[in-house]
Amino acid sequence: MITAFDRLFSLELSETELIAASGIYHSLVRKLAHMTEYAALAVTLFLPFRLWHIPCPRIGAWCFCLVYAALDEFHQRFSFGRSPSFRDVCIDVSGTIIGLLLVSSVISLRKKCAH
Repeated sequence: MITAFDRLFSLELSETELIAASGIYHSLVRKLAHMTEYAALAVTLFLPFRLWHIPCPRIGAWCFCLVYAALDEFHQRFSFGRSPSFRDVCIDVSGTIIGLLLVSSVISLRKKCAH
């Protein structure tokens, strides 16, 4: 992908710059994937919580996702070649918040359109 951009825009990047750029691109894609996964998890928790009339479904979904992200990072401590990262927990929780904001916005818009 980076090589294609280099050729397309005639950036004339060196081999070292291409390797560095591809590492940054790979890391960014992985972080965005984690955010998307946690957004989906938050939505799939929030909707049934709301349907079952659980008090504060947003907070419940957020807490579940936070604990899950923290446990996932803790688990990485025991996996060869991986290490836990508070930053990754924050990235995962950011995805949770984005998912909850999106689903709340959709619900709010549907209520306004229904009236």
